[in-house]
Parts: sequence; C-alpha cells; structure tokens
Amino acid sequence: MKRAIALALLLCVALVIKAQQRAEIEFTALTESPTWETAILEVPLVEVKPFLAYSVSWRGQADQLRIRFSYNGIHWSSWTKVGQDKHSDGSGLKVTPLGFAEKDVAFFQIGADAPATDVVLHLYNPGATDEMESVSTSPASEPSTIVTNRSCPCELPEFSKREDWCPSGDCPEHEDPAFTQVTHMIVHHSAGSNVSDDWAAVVRSIWDFHVNTRGWSDIGYNWLIDPNGVVYQGRGNDWIGAHFCSANTNTMGVCVMGNFTTVEPTDEARNSLKELLAWKSCESDIDPEGVSYHPSTDMNLNNISGHREGCATACPGDAFFPKMGEVRTEVADHIANNCQVTEVEVAEGEFAKVKYYPNPTDGEVKVELPASFAGMRLELIHLSSKQIHKAAQLAPIHTDQTYTLDLSTFPSGIYLIRLEGKGKDAVFKLVKN
Repeated sequence: MKRAIALALLLCVALVIKAQQRAEIEFTALTESPTWETAILEVPLVEVKPFLAYSVSWRGQADQLRIRFSYNGIHWSSWTKVGQDKHSDGSGLKVTPLGFAEKDVAFFQIGADAPATDVVLHLYNPGATDEMESVSTSPASEPSTIVTNRSCPCELPEFSKREDWCPSGDCPEHEDPAFTQVTHMIVHHSAGSNVSDDWAAVVRSIWDFHVNTRGWSDIGYNWLIDPNGVVYQGRGNDWIGAHFCSANTNTMGVCVMGNFTTVEPTDEARNSLKELLAWKSCESDIDPEGVSYHPSTDMNLNNISGHREGCATACPGDAFFPKMGEVRTEVADHIANNCQVTEVEVAEGEFAKVKYYPNPTDGEVKVELPASFAGMRLELIHLSSKQIHKAAQLAPIHTDQTYTLDLSTFPSGIYLIRLEGKGKDAVFKLVKN
C-alpha cells in the first residue's frame, strides 16, 4: 500500500543576525498524517563557510525526524535520521542534536513517520575562523610568577579564550552567571563530526545551538577539547553550566568534541583532558579516583564521571565511556608524577606570625600582619585564572595591622594571599566557598 505523504504548505522564513549568518524556517501547517515530508526548499544562507550547521526543533508524537540535502535539487544525499538531544528543559519541545552539512548544499527536505507540529529548522553559518575580523582587545596583564606550597600544583593547560574561538565578538558570554563549588567533573562528547578543518567554527556552532536553538544563556560546557588537543574555554571557571540534565550545581562540564559511539578520542584529546582534569582536581581539592555524593542528582557519583552516569543518555559514547576508569587513573598518576612542586617556607621567622581567618571563607577574610611587614605588598590572586583580584601596598605601620579582604563577590575556588617585598616572597592558600 502506497504510503500517504503530507506536505508542508505554509512556512515562514526569518533571517536574523548579520550577513546571512543564521536562519530559522518554521513549518506552520503540517497535517497530522502519520508520514510526512516537506516540499523541496532552498537553503536561505549564502557564502556559507566552512560548513552548514543545523538542528531541528518540534513538538508532537514523532520521536525522530529525517533530513536530507542537495547541491542542485536533483541529486540528493541519503536521508539522515535525527533523534532527540537528551538535554530536556521540561517544556515538551524536542530538539535534534547539532548536525553539519557541506557548505555548498542549496536544498533540503525534512520528514518523519509520525505527526509533528511547530517544526523549526535552525541553520547557522559559522564563517571561516581565519577570515573573521578579530575583536580589538588590549592584552591582559600577566601577574608575576606564582609560587605555592601546595601539594597538588598542576597548572591549567594553555587554552583558547572566547575571543580566540569567536574573534568577531558575536558569541557573548552569560551576563549574570551563577557560581558553584565544583565537586564533580563531567565528561561529554559532542556527538558531531570527528573531522574538521576549523574546530573553532565547531565551537561557535555549539554556542549558537545552545543559545539560539536551546535558548540557554551561554554555551553549556565549561571547557571543550578538539581532536588536536586544543582546549577551548566555554563558560567561565566555576560558572554553573547547562550540561548535566538540569543537575549542574557542583559540576564542571568538559566536552571532548567528536562522536565516540564506535571510535575513541585521539591521544592528543585524551592528554589534554587528563591535564585539564588534573588542574581542576588540584584547584578544587578533588580526589580524581574518588566517589562522593552529588546533591543535585541525589547520587553517589565518581568525581570524574561520564555524562551517562547521571543522565539517561549515551554520552560520552559507547567506545569512550568504558575508558573512564583509565581516565581517572591517568589523572591521578599525572598529579602524582608530573606536577612539579615548588616549596616555599611560609611558617618560619616573620611569616610564622601571619594569621588569616576564616579559611575556608564565604566572604571576608581577616589578615593579621606584624609591624615589620610595612612597605611590603599584599595581593590576592585567583589561582584558576592567575589574575590579581586585589592588590595593596602596605602603608608604613608601627604596630600590628589587620587587613580585611572582601571575597563576597568573587567566584568560588582557591586563592593565594601573597606577601612580597624587601626581598621576601610568601604565599598562603585560601579557599573561597
């Protein structure tokens, strides 16, 4: 029996953002026939580079859709089945994962084998990174070399900042982020392509998918890693993300870009993941091989967990998830054997007289200094960003002095109180809850 095909007769095309960058095509008159396909329609974006990113949102009975593309409207790709992204927001809106098509496709069709309404195709042209105009920014001042007496001194690996992966400046960050104390590090895969000549464009596409398709305030992950081992900063450190099934408090989300259903991440990506997780383990005093209670899921989770350990998802892929035990061991070994410790004597002589409290703190910290510290400089340094949040030159004093440092508006994490001058240099570890 020949199946019935219902066609979309009405549609509304809305182009937004500059220079043919984004399009939304809404199908408003789909019938309730169990099997349907849209008419053959043109891709409304031009000069697409280096690929066309797409996603589809809809409501209704259909659990998955299908989509195909053509360069000329005659010769077509095979139908690609697209299921649902598992990051549900509880609204009943179904959204496909982010997909990628060749930059030269000019026509498309969408269909399904079950009724669907409010179908919207989201298209995004990320542009070629090396052709984008860079944002004019002044270089950040680098603090002086940090030396600490921590037993876990792994450094944050080099990473691509937002202005690096989005040099046009049109991928803004969350304007009013909420902060959290990270206790669990969640590993994801992007489930997209494993091959790209422009991974920064992939990061921009993920940002657009999360913000303009999903409606989130920023890219959902705190960090991303490409197959070459390049680390990209997503949301800021200790910012609450959108990656763990609405249970994001106390987590850091790391997305290893690629689809690891049948293949594993590259050695370069695994190495960068190891270094990133080692740094965060040190920064937040997390045992990388430990298990602890995660209140938002009401579960005991590995401190380094794959996404599926707390959510109904296949992420981070059937080929990668079984390797999570190896990842935890590699992080612990890296901390034990590869992070160099620089010892500083902070409990002898004059420095033994320094007192600071409370530690940990939720806001203010009192620092008691002897009179002999007059003329030295007091600095408060956020260890994760290595940025000096507060600096003061101690005025000449003749009696013991108490300074108050206000951290109430600062993000959670590990800080260093640094005293420098007169040929002396010492640091003291401080934890902000």
